[in-house]
Amino acid sequence: MSHEESPAKEVAEEVPLTVWWRSRLDRQVHGFDVSAVDPSRVPESFTALCGHVATLEVIEPRSSGMPCVVCLVKVPKPAKLPAAG
Repeated sequence: MSHEESPAKEVAEEVPLTVWWRSRLDRQVHGFDVSAVDPSRVPESFTALCGHVATLEVIEPRSSGMPCVVCLVKVPKPAKLPAAG
């Protein structure tokens, strides 16, 4: 019996991992794509989907607050959703 990957897993691999963190610079919650972050080397700053650059000193690792509407619009969406069933 061959092992096939589920459609949901394929879609999950296509969509970048977005985390929502608040920035002390403008107090909004921004979406950051952390898919390419190397855990062995933490970057000095992160660039949000809207272009907002936040250093680690100004990022609050919480997602409460007013979301950035530009980040909301730019959240990557899967090309196709798996069929229900």
